[in-house]
Amino acid sequence: MGIGITSLTTIMAVLMLTSFALLSLLSADSDLFLSEKAAQAVKDYYGADCLAEEWWQGLNEALGAGEAEEAPRRLAAAGYALEDDEDGGYVARAVFPMGEKRRLEVAAAVTADGAASILSWQSAPIYEAKP
Repeated sequence: MGIGITSLTTIMAVLMLTSFALLSLLSADSDLFLSEKAAQAVKDYYGADCLAEEWWQGLNEALGAGEAEEAPRRLAAAGYALEDDEDGGYVARAVFPMGEKRRLEVAAAVTADGAASILSWQSAPIYEAKP
């Protein structure tokens, strides 16, 4: 009689198991790729965050090193770019790269009496200009 129902069932079962094995392998491969990508994003963020914390600490150290009236001069000498604030103080800004597509933007307010506070600490995408 040739090929019986048992042989056909066995062939179908092997084909289905092979298909499920291939799908499982592809799923595991894409999960690995996404996990590595997420791990790199976390590493990039905390690397930039560490640099931003050092920047913030340096700003506070420069502010605490003398009289409040001399704070803008000390910050400029330490390499901090200041913008005038509408309240009579200053704003210091810094940008730290987080890989190729994101950056960490930090802004701190410096009051006229030499006190500093964080205005913003956020990640943002880097936009490329389209020609």
